[in-house]
Amino acid sequence: QYMPQDMKGKIVITNTVTSFNVEDLKKRGVSYLITTTPEFEGRSFGTNVFQATLVAISGKSPEELQPEDYLKLIEKTGFKPRIEKLN
Repeated sequence: QYMPQDMKGKIVITNTVTSFNVEDLKKRGVSYLITTTPEFEGRSFGTNVFQATLVAISGKSPEELQPEDYLKLIEKTGFKPRIEKLN
């Protein structure tokens, strides 16, 4: 809501969006939406939710996980960032 009305040709990189946000970005002319987290039922959740999901899948505590563990979990689950052409 605090973005310029005209964002024609711009690329937005973010991590949390709802279907309402996506429609708003389309109306403003954004060409691509890229999120750091995958889309689940029309929404891309925050990085903290994504991390909590990976921790739960791992069966370990966050303190036990190293960066390479997260990479392996992301590969195992097939989670990918959202890259969507809007206009």
